[in-house]
Amino acid sequence: MSKLLLTVTLLMASVGVFAETFTSVADGDWNDPQTWSPVGVPNITNSSVWPGDNVIIDHTVNFAGNLTSSKESSVTINDGGSLSISGTFNIANGNNSTFTLAGNGTLSCDNLIISTCCNAVTLDGTVVTTDFDFTGSIPVSIGGDITVNGDFDAGTNSTVNFTGGTFTVVGSTTVAGSAQLAVGGGAVLALGDLSLTGNADIVGVNSGGVIGFTSISMANSSTSVQCVNNACNYNGGGGSSAPPNPLDLVSGSQVLPVNLLDYNVKVLDEKEVLIRWATADEIDNDYFLLEHSTDGRVFTKLATVSGQGSTENTSQYQWLHKAPPAADNYYRLWQFDFDGSATMLGLQQVRLHTRTFTIAGVSPNPGFSGGFVQMNLPTDTHSIQVYLVSSSGQQWPLLFESDGQLQLPANVASGVYYMRVVTDQEAQTIPISIISG
Repeated sequence: MSKLLLTVTLLMASVGVFAETFTSVADGDWNDPQTWSPVGVPNITNSSVWPGDNVIIDHTVNFAGNLTSSKESSVTINDGGSLSISGTFNIANGNNSTFTLAGNGTLSCDNLIISTCCNAVTLDGTVVTTDFDFTGSIPVSIGGDITVNGDFDAGTNSTVNFTGGTFTVVGSTTVAGSAQLAVGGGAVLALGDLSLTGNADIVGVNSGGVIGFTSISMANSSTSVQCVNNACNYNGGGGSSAPPNPLDLVSGSQVLPVNLLDYNVKVLDEKEVLIRWATADEIDNDYFLLEHSTDGRVFTKLATVSGQGSTENTSQYQWLHKAPPAADNYYRLWQFDFDGSATMLGLQQVRLHTRTFTIAGVSPNPGFSGGFVQMNLPTDTHSIQVYLVSSSGQQWPLLFESDGQLQLPANVASGVYYMRVVTDQEAQTIPISIISG
């Protein structure tokens, strides 16, 4: 009998120790079993028993809330695939967990965290996040177009290899400890307010990376910004000058024909973009060239603005971009000398939003638990996910019926809730009162 019990115990302990691979078969919600093959819901979160599943995304998948990838799990977003997370996405685990974003894949989340020691992370596609924190200790490869609308914390002992694309930080960038940013492959980095502390370095390689910043702080002589093959080396000690903005890591150019004081872009009423810049002095400055792009890679001429020639006075410039597209908008500023030589002065990014729908109301309101409600949404609800959210944050995914109605959960208590409508472009909420049946 004791041997039988031991055998049963061992069999039960072994159940589920093998990860399963889930592949998306349709656009939909992560927690909808019909989104995946085999039918089910992937589990990539940490557990003392279960290893994480392997997830392959070829469609548009939405996840409401926070998501942690861990316990030897893997997530791969292939070309054409998209993962949209309404909360924080934390790629984390002491055991090997991987995340791969292909060149034509998309990831959007409220906050992106890459943490602990042993992850393999490749970001070659498009990423949009509010904040980006990297606290890992192995290299991360970034070759795509990354937009950080808040702050980027590069950690204290990490290595980030920029192999191409654009990396735009609207807020501040902090590089501390022994962290290193390696810039190459034609990568263009706009790092906002840049702070280097500890032994942190930014290193240029032989393939044409460019960095720019709003301001720079280099704490001590151990922090440095290096050009290709150390052709130039700026550090924070002994009164050494800060690197020019931006710093061309190919030529190591250290003398700029204009002293740029400020360069910023601002959205006006989601209809126009105002581009402003200012110089403290200019030497043989013929004109400025403004370029525009919606992907950060292919730029077209937007306007030319005459310079002041040579002056020691402060000069203010601006240009209004009327009717820009409702998308990510990248603005690149160049300066041209009278002899035709050019210097890129900066890269800025803003996003314009166009609401794809408006929620005018939900009826009946109050609704009844287990009953049906109607919302005035577009007739095509294929890419729309609706959640019922309580004041405590608990949420229930709601499915559309054939007539466009939504059925409320049958087990919710009476009270005030919110209907959260999520698409791949935006999210809207509207309050609803529910009376328990």
